[in-house]
Amino acid sequence: MGLTQFPKIGWRAIALLATGIVGHARPTEAIAPLLGPPSPAAAANNSPQACPDDLEALVDRLVPSLPSYANRVFQRSRIDNPDYPISYVLVAGRPEFEPLPLSPTADPGAPVPNDPRQVFLTTLSRQYGPKGLVRLQQYHWFFFTQADDGWRLAMAFSRTGSGPGRDRPIAPPQDSSDGAIAQAVKLWLADCRAGKTP
Repeated sequence: MGLTQFPKIGWRAIALLATGIVGHARPTEAIAPLLGPPSPAAAANNSPQACPDDLEALVDRLVPSLPSYANRVFQRSRIDNPDYPISYVLVAGRPEFEPLPLSPTADPGAPVPNDPRQVFLTTLSRQYGPKGLVRLQQYHWFFFTQADDGWRLAMAFSRTGSGPGRDRPIAPPQDSSDGAIAQAVKLWLADCRAGKTP
């Protein structure tokens, strides 16, 4: 989907994305080993639920599942292209929902028809290549739109930097709407609409 289908993205938005406004990665909750059959309460918690209409509630459910969905996308990519780097998403960070202005001249209080909802989050991943292990922290800027049957990911932009403790500069933002993380979000949303997510 091209940039022309949404309002022009202002330089301030790009600058704020570059500074990592999306926040710091927060580890997902560890899953305790099961010593026996799950209790009825645990089974109820893991049963499929209706996909939330509220975007913040939806994203809160998405984030813990995002690494596993992204890793499946990476694995499929390597089947089609064995030279594709071996990558694993370790954790997805806490989402932020405060929108950035999409036009430098727009009135912040004026409603925009079909205005996409913005979500920011980070992912921390490992990539294995010819030069060994590389830890990457990616900053994602997602645009969601709501259809009659639920939310869709319309666009995504990402910046890539080194992991914690590294001095590698953050790369310029790129359209990542067809990237692995965006594909993972789209797959999860499709499963959520189908009632296949816990």
